Amino acid sequence: MTRTFTIRWDKIVRCTTLIATPLLLGAMALLIRDIHSQTLPPYGGYFLFILVMSIMLWAVCNAPRKIELCDNAIVLRRLVGRKTIPLTEITGTQPYRSTTATARLWGSGGFFGYTGWFANKELGTFFAYAGDMKEAFVVSTSKRTYLFSCADRDAFVAALREKLAQRGHTGTV
Repeated sequence: MTRTFTIRWDKIVRCTTLIATPLLLGAMALLIRDIHSQTLPPYGGYFLFILVMSIMLWAVCNAPRKIELCDNAIVLRRLVGRKTIPLTEITGTQPYRSTTATARLWGSGGFFGYTGWFANKELGTFFAYAGDMKEAFVVSTSKRTYLFSCADRDAFVAALREKLAQRGHTGTV
């Protein structure tokens, strides 16, 4: 049986996305105008246009929408594609509340969610797919640490721990 949990955006994500999207689209429009009017060197203008478009596309495509707890895996549904983590690879899970500063190594710190590589003293280096840090939880595997979020995080963590216990694992980090 599959249980689906939605991923909500906190105020920072909503505001960042609502402000940055029109700014980046406007920047792309200005770049097109300047390339056609030849006020920018063509290669420089094309490079900047592709750079801005790539940033937007990466953020949009990786935006987390929902997370599913299936019989044998966790499936994160992004706007484009999905990330699947087999339950056999999971070594533990727990709710998460950061008490230290977190550095973004690569990714988005609020534009269409918190996605990408981050690091802090508590978790080390981890990959985040979150929309609201107040609803965050950690999933550890033998290879990597993930930070997810979803509405009703406690129910998700409890259900995941139950599935892990059925497989003979305690599910705590």
